[in-house]
Amino acid sequence: MYFFKHAEGSTFAEIEHLIGSDVIIRRAFEAIDQAAWTEEELNTYEHITKTRFDNLAVEQQKIEDAEIRVKNIQAKIGVLLLPFNHWTIAFVIIKPIIKGNFSCRHL
Repeated sequence: MYFFKHAEGSTFAEIEHLIGSDVIIRRAFEAIDQAAWTEEELNTYEHITKTRFDNLAVEQQKIEDAEIRVKNIQAKIGVLLLPFNHWTIAFVIIKPIIKGNFSCRHL
């Protein structure tokens, strides 16, 4: 309780030093700090937080889409990837050419 009573007279660097890696105290301090925010500061914080989560969601979707594309390509050309001692070994299985499908393109 002493920490929160005297936090107002402390500098940000002192508070950061006192909090250290204690997640619970950090969350409590942030909650107390946010209670004193103006409406504009709160809206800015919410906007920044929403933007960060939106960007993370977009990146995650890109990763998932890329993984699906890689699996589809592997299925088409018959690639079997096996992890081996920090290396990935690719075995290419040549599939028979389907009649009339003689197009060649880069993957």
